[in-house]
Amino acid sequence: MPNKIYLPAGDSGESSGISISWTQSTECLYISGWYDSFVGIEGTSMTLQELIDKLGIKDKTIKKLKGRCDVKKNKKDAAEIK
Repeated sequence: MPNKIYLPAGDSGESSGISISWTQSTECLYISGWYDSFVGIEGTSMTLQELIDKLGIKDKTIKKLKGRCDVKKNKKDAAEIK
């Protein structure tokens, strides 16, 4: 089952916005949108790697982000042990 987010979040996205879905099993994103409350904007799918490459995100940035996630996870695990 894909995870989905809408941008902008909240009530401001009722008339226009972007939908982003992530499917873990295929490691694919599906991005689409709408405006005027009902007019759809054709979407596209891509792998996470394709998105990273197209945005020019460097390995250094990904490692930095992963390090932050590891720190948060370790803090959460330590708190659960107490």
